[in-house]
Amino acid sequence: MKDVNRIRGTRANGLRTGGRAARFGRTRQGTTRIVRHTLVAVVAAFVAAAAAPAAADSTGELHATQALSGSFTNATNAFVCDGVTADVTSNNETHTYAGFGISVPPTAIITGIQVRVRANDGTRNNRKFQVSLSWDGGSTFTDVQQTRNIRRNAPLRDFIVGGSAYTWNRTWTAAELSDTNFRLRLLGRMPGGTDPIHLDCVPITVFYRLPGEPSLNLAKTDGPDPIEPLQNLTYTITYSNTGESTATNVIVSDQIPADTTFVSASPPPASAPAVGGTGTVTWEVGSVPPGGGGTVTLVVKVDAGLVTGDDLVNTTFSGAGDQHESSPGKPVTTSVVNPVGLGLTKADSPDPVQPGANLTYVLTYTNSGSATATGIIVSEAYDANVTFLSSVPSPDGGFDDQWTIATLAPGASGTITITAKAAAGLADGVLLTNVADLSDDASNFAEAGAVTTVQNVASLSISKTDGPDPVTSGGGLTYTITYENSGTTTLTGVKVLEAYDANLSFAGATPAPDTGTDNTWTIGTLDPGEGGSITVSTTVAVGLPSGTLLHNQVFISDDAAHSASASASTLVVQPPCGDSIVQPGEDCDEGGANGSSASCCTSTCTFRAALDPCDDDGNACTDDVCTGSSGVCQHDNNTAPCDDGVFCN
Repeated sequence: MKDVNRIRGTRANGLRTGGRAARFGRTRQGTTRIVRHTLVAVVAAFVAAAAAPAAADSTGELHATQALSGSFTNATNAFVCDGVTADVTSNNETHTYAGFGISVPPTAIITGIQVRVRANDGTRNNRKFQVSLSWDGGSTFTDVQQTRNIRRNAPLRDFIVGGSAYTWNRTWTAAELSDTNFRLRLLGRMPGGTDPIHLDCVPITVFYRLPGEPSLNLAKTDGPDPIEPLQNLTYTITYSNTGESTATNVIVSDQIPADTTFVSASPPPASAPAVGGTGTVTWEVGSVPPGGGGTVTLVVKVDAGLVTGDDLVNTTFSGAGDQHESSPGKPVTTSVVNPVGLGLTKADSPDPVQPGANLTYVLTYTNSGSATATGIIVSEAYDANVTFLSSVPSPDGGFDDQWTIATLAPGASGTITITAKAAAGLADGVLLTNVADLSDDASNFAEAGAVTTVQNVASLSISKTDGPDPVTSGGGLTYTITYENSGTTTLTGVKVLEAYDANLSFAGATPAPDTGTDNTWTIGTLDPGEGGSITVSTTVAVGLPSGTLLHNQVFISDDAAHSASASASTLVVQPPCGDSIVQPGEDCDEGGANGSSASCCTSTCTFRAALDPCDDDGNACTDDVCTGSSGVCQHDNNTAPCDDGVFCN
């Protein structure tokens, strides 16, 4: 990470009052000389007590005192860097800040404006701030500059926009920096969801130079970043003079950051702690001519026991000289990681998904590091329109969104398969955002997300059954029609239309068809999953030969041209030839004209009433039956007068 700062100095009555020599009794004629590293120890006290300089290379950080137009929640909380935040709760919210109290000499040449946005985010990624500046009271703003993405679930961090050599694509005057004219506008970019961005503060620093003066600049980098515990971390401080005269008796100092110890410094410093100790390192640079400069390096060792997510913050490095008072640089932050390399990926299926349909997520977790990860927790953040159904393996007891993995060896991996359900009734194009993360007991962290598109499907279905099948010529035939909206979107203008076989005649239906028709039913609107049935009664034509097929087809459609159809084919057979029993009152089996051509079964059974010897009263033995196999009356428990117990023939 890199941070840049210019060093301040003042002039009074022809003498430097902001520089080290003047403040300790030395004029330009040089009547007194103080040991340099002794001066650095007390420079902070003079900085705190000094009046506002008449000329300077940097204003130092200045905070807003006015929250003008905008929609941030608790916008005034951004006046001070104290951890109490203003909040951005929806995408593209803006707020304008003013009252920074910027004061520079009228002859100053503005070389850059830096904005430090201190912020963090909640449970989502891809959030950022856009920053623009105004020089005319908010009527006109500069081009937009963006912070980098704010990492979710992270502590408050600094995001630097602009810098000591960036003028926002315009030339500034001192008057344009007054409280009357200068404005800073922030816009929060938070696509997807309403999880807020938290803004702690937004101080600015104005950098400038005075014609004919030296201008001392400091920049600092760290490496490697991120870094593991017990590794060496190197800070490189670059100093330069971009002014128009020589900066003299320049001193650069840096304090050993917390959670580290001193290893070495180059070039050899004027003072430093012992190896393994803590304290301040000081370099006596000397004179730096216009266009000149150099570098110093500090090497520290990271303490053991730090975990991923810890930060090393170098808060104090500074420079001073005869023409410049001591001015600290901005904090430089280095992230700590440990050798565990947790990874997480997520796949969704199907994509797109229909409303109300099941959705499968497959999480794959890995350890690509060289050490075993322990106490891993995998957490799911389901979209509000997604409902958990089940998973393999099952989640922790009492949870539907958390799984615990005790250990994960180097190179090992595993999967979690989650079955969920998309909410019914969702519109086309709705995005289902699902985010998963995992962390172990050493705060190693990984996350993955999947965005699934909802796609509605329009679908009509219809079916038909017939009965009886086969059917006799001249008999009744019933059709049962069942229809349904089997898609995921509401259908309108739904109609059912029957196409009857030519050998069928309509007899009735439940429900009744449309008025004036015997084959059309207007259903109207069908919601997803909604359906119904229609029962149609018909009569088969008389005299159809056996083997005739009756074809009947039904159609369904809506006013958006969705359609479906179904059909049924029914076999026609002749009626059976009697039941082989001459019943009382029948002259023949199912026939009324005994022995005639109109008799149903003359060739099978002929009634022989006149041959019955038991006919003592001149009547037929009506208690007997005629069998088709013998063609004669068979005795059947006759009573008197047929009581001989034998055939009546």
